[in-house]
Amino acid sequence: MTWLSLLTTLLKLATSLFNYIERNQLMTAGEARALVAQMEELNGRVKKAAEARDAVARDADAGKLHDDDGYRQD
Repeated sequence: MTWLSLLTTLLKLATSLFNYIERNQLMTAGEARALVAQMEELNGRVKKAAEARDAVARDADAGKLHDDDGYRQD
């Protein structure tokens, strides 16, 4: 095996390794962005539900609502 063919093989191996690492990093970054988007959507839904619950408690007649609801988990 000549030095040139050995060097070429090593460069191809290094290129393949760097491409694999780059693809892995891009996939990890994409997963993180998707997770952030899902968490932001979930946070918005929870906030909207809490606002709706507070609006019902504020606007409803206090005599018609139970003060202690066994299912409420605040």
